Amino acid sequence: MKEIQEISLEILKIVTDICDKIGCRYSLVYGTLIGAIRHKDYIPWDDDVDIMMPRPDYEKLLNYLSSPEVNIAPLAVFNRETNKNYIYGITRICDTRYEIFTENMPDCGMGIFIDVYPYDGLGNDYNDALDRLTRSSQYMKEIVFSVVKRLDVPKSNNWKGKLSFTYSWLQHHFWGPSHYYKKQEEVFKGLSGYDSSKYVGPLAWFFAKPERVLFEKDLFDDLIKVPFGKYMFYVPRDYDKLLSQEYGDYMQLPPVEKRIYHHQYKAYKK
Repeated sequence: MKEIQEISLEILKIVTDICDKIGCRYSLVYGTLIGAIRHKDYIPWDDDVDIMMPRPDYEKLLNYLSSPEVNIAPLAVFNRETNKNYIYGITRICDTRYEIFTENMPDCGMGIFIDVYPYDGLGNDYNDALDRLTRSSQYMKEIVFSVVKRLDVPKSNNWKGKLSFTYSWLQHHFWGPSHYYKKQEEVFKGLSGYDSSKYVGPLAWFFAKPERVLFEKDLFDDLIKVPFGKYMFYVPRDYDKLLSQEYGDYMQLPPVEKRIYHHQYKAYKK
């Protein structure tokens, strides 16, 4: 865990230095933000790094990294455009000197990574924005259901329920993730621009309750730098409002049995 954290931290430093160089906005989010505020470092049992970028800045960074003149080796960009076996709606920037193997998801050659979440402008109407996030969330679950290797049938189901669940899993695998990505793309039609929206959120990929990740854009307009490990990174000045909305009392440590990593992968140095 400690080795993965150290490698991920160096990836984060390289990526955010590039963001500063080319003028792209970013902020630590999710467990990484909690770690920065509560521990001034990783949450001790956290196994990844998450940052958000406004959609325009996210696209600007990807365009920059795809330029023939730019070489970030041994780092590499993984998303649905760069790797046909990649299924996530976010970009992961990986250290290719390592290789990871997941327990229940298809492998696509990734190394140890950081997650880069594009945040989209969701307009000025809260209910419309929440509806988009809710619909997108359903398709994301179907995307994951269409690729998981192992079927975890709910224990509470009777035999008819288990049979129906198994049939649905087989049907999703038959159609594959591209089928559900096409459905999700309908949610993106008619989006407002990020900077002209009152509300923003991680429309492309998230698994929290939609109302918890629907934020007012102003939260990400005013950023400050705070320590995270041996470096300093941007976070919202009003991080308390953001984290309280998403997690409640985020300064309270969870019970010991819940202090576990969640990505369930093994990493190896090549």
